[in-house]
Amino acid sequence: MASARSALRIVLAIASGLGVLSVLHEFGVKYAEQKGWYDNLPSRVEAAMTWLASLTEPLWFKFLVTSVTGLAVGVWIDVMLRRRERDQSPPPSETQAHPLQGGREAMLKLAMRGLQNPQELFRTNVFRWFVQKTYGQSPNGDPIFQGQVFVVVFDKPFVPLYGTVECSKPGVHFEQFELSERMAMIGVADELDGQTVEIRFGATRDADDGKPLFTYELRRDGDVWHLVIANEGADATFAADLDLTDLPHGWQPRPAGTVSATWGANNEARPQETIRNGARKSLPVCLIEGHGGQFTTFLWYFDQGRFQLTGSPPWRAAPGGAMSGAPKLHFPLLIRSSAEPGRSYRMVLECDGFDLRVIASEVPLRRSLLGTGAGIQP
Repeated sequence: MASARSALRIVLAIASGLGVLSVLHEFGVKYAEQKGWYDNLPSRVEAAMTWLASLTEPLWFKFLVTSVTGLAVGVWIDVMLRRRERDQSPPPSETQAHPLQGGREAMLKLAMRGLQNPQELFRTNVFRWFVQKTYGQSPNGDPIFQGQVFVVVFDKPFVPLYGTVECSKPGVHFEQFELSERMAMIGVADELDGQTVEIRFGATRDADDGKPLFTYELRRDGDVWHLVIANEGADATFAADLDLTDLPHGWQPRPAGTVSATWGANNEARPQETIRNGARKSLPVCLIEGHGGQFTTFLWYFDQGRFQLTGSPPWRAAPGGAMSGAPKLHFPLLIRSSAEPGRSYRMVLECDGFDLRVIASEVPLRRSLLGTGAGIQP
């Protein structure tokens, strides 16, 4: 009976609404005829459109529309993320120290394409992203690029310790506008057309004081990739192991499984390094060497009491960026510190052509937002 009464109530409401609308419609038509609103209707419409178009000409109106659009997008992202977290998050627990800590790292790599949207090359723990560009207007009416903002929304929220940006264009400075558990905003004044931008964020380990004992940076110096360790704690001796068990076929000479990483090269090579508090030391990992479009990738390590390296089969790269036979492999790296005996921190490195990146890490990345430069180019 209740459902029948509800259906009847809906039918009566619809009928009443239609009756009221018909009366209002007739009243509106008669009123418009008496006022002469229908006389010379095309000219009236044209005048109204001209007035509306004049409102969009001032520069303040364009800035206002851009700001309102950005605010609306931000509100939409916030509401969407709250709904997503509410649907996916487990029930709260009294022993849960960080309820938002669902991830440890996030990474986004983009190829910038001028007026087109950037092309996504790779992403990890990124739910949504967009790039908002701002243009002004010159005295003769031409658009002038003023800057752009990268907005990255994390798929699994976490408490980020660091944010880094690597750009294929040298000398580019990025400014961090916001870095929170859910999203990050990074601005840059350069246009970056045809460049590659790689953005990374990560969380600290769960230490008693909330601070890491050491952090890392991945840097490229000429043809050599370095893993730079920064000691944030007391003076300590560091060592690292490379697991090359899954090295692809064709690498020569082939090391036997796990070997020590090398601090320094050639006669200065050593299997461990003492790093004082606040100091940084470089751990060379990878060398990419070649000429005439033909290259070889070398991994450096320390074994049998001396510096050694293993090389990939030769591969080719054209000036336009096309590569043939370039190695792509993952290999774990375990870092140990005398400050924490018996514990090691695992990282996974990915070698892909001219690039070397960290795709997983228990070590937080050193907080920095400076572009690293162009580096190696074919």
